Amino acid sequence: MTKILKKFVLFLIASVLSASFTSCEGDDNTESTSTSNILGTWLGIRTYINPVSGRKYQYLTVIFDENQTGSLEYETPSYIGQAFFNYSISGNVINCQGAYANSDGDVYENYSISFRKEGDRLITEKYGGVILTRDGSVMVDSEGNEITDLNSHVEAPTFEKYLTTTDYTGFTIKLRFNNGGDSYENMKCQVYWRAYSKKPSTTPTEQDMTNSESMGISDHNDSTNKTIFEKSHYGYNGGTYIYYYAVCENSKGSCKTDLSYTIIPRL
Repeated sequence: MTKILKKFVLFLIASVLSASFTSCEGDDNTESTSTSNILGTWLGIRTYINPVSGRKYQYLTVIFDENQTGSLEYETPSYIGQAFFNYSISGNVINCQGAYANSDGDVYENYSISFRKEGDRLITEKYGGVILTRDGSVMVDSEGNEITDLNSHVEAPTFEKYLTTTDYTGFTIKLRFNNGGDSYENMKCQVYWRAYSKKPSTTPTEQDMTNSESMGISDHNDSTNKTIFEKSHYGYNGGTYIYYYAVCENSKGSCKTDLSYTIIPRL
């Protein structure tokens, strides 16, 4: 969702909720002296792995104001939600009651959410058990467990397909990998190759490859969590054999393709 669309959606949501919010304000909280511990902005992050599209993030922002009112914004990869509410405090529990709407068109006039204050954290059972802090430094997984190592949710990449092409003067080694749940920004690939003027008398091995180069990312698809790497060279005669293999890495591990070859076509 673009920034412009996001602002437009939030403007519409705010317009809808303001009317509902104004009409549902309650009495002042008798424990308002306790609000000093929660006033301001709280941030929480939830992450999970989509088997198809890889790692995803959800962001929860909650703001508590001095007059026992507040607001909430929940952003996911597919929609944005916003709420306005009144809140009251009972012991270490903050109870919020108001109205909520999101960019999918859902509107809830009787929206409620509670937060439990534990030290410098606010914990809610909604939104996957997000843990909120002042600086947004805590992230939870899909089960609400605090994450200390993001790599624990990432697997090593896997090779998917050869997409290599040739023309009458050169070749492009092109390979597609599954990111293993990692971001394409953490993907890198090294290709090892060698050109033979004619078909070798014996099948080459990995140790025979004399060239080593980094491959560039030519395409990536966040929805399928796949990345395509390529490396091109020109100035070769028809009938030239190009043998190659590649090693791809992400933040978790690496994988290697089999040794393969392509042939420069003759005119």
